[in-house]
Amino acid sequence: GLVALFLFWELTPDLPEALRRAESDVLLLDISMGEARCFELIRQLRAAGDLRPQIVLGRETDDLLGEAYLVAGADHYLLTPEATPSAVTYALQAAIAAGRNREAELARARLAVAIEQVSEGVAITDTLGVALYVNPAFEALSGQSADYVQANYTKYEYRIAMRDGVKLVTAVYVPKDVSQPYHILLTRTPYDAEGAPGFQRETS
Repeated sequence: GLVALFLFWELTPDLPEALRRAESDVLLLDISMGEARCFELIRQLRAAGDLRPQIVLGRETDDLLGEAYLVAGADHYLLTPEATPSAVTYALQAAIAAGRNREAELARARLAVAIEQVSEGVAITDTLGVALYVNPAFEALSGQSADYVQANYTKYEYRIAMRDGVKLVTAVYVPKDVSQPYHILLTRTPYDAEGAPGFQRETS
């Protein structure tokens, strides 16, 4: 079930670390600890990579103040006098949704960095096979940019069965210009004798 952690005490040097170790799904930060302390705690938790949803409980009807907490890293600003069961439920749902979006964005950012740095060529296309992006390794292997691939190649995908019955997804980029022969660049992930995936590149 959902576990919420309420905070009402003073901001001490060991508090951010203690909160990072605490098992909770949502942090409810009461502004009674002081606005400056609350802002600082939010910033420290976010800087330390704490992605849990944060809801600030305030007592002032101040849109600018609420917006400032959101900019600092909180996910929702809820006035204590208006904290009815339905309002709290809405705040929890909104904060959790924001937290999930934040985690998804972080995962996408990490994936983007990994794709940029991986030594193997990666090409991302839409459902029609139009190239949207190729990583630096793809450009180095093929000598072509994403724009060039999009303009001059058509992508096809197949599921090809290996000797052990496993079907591997195979992407084939076919030149649109069929007036001349081309070399083939083949990158595959075969299985060794123990069944573990290996790696092999062949050109012809």
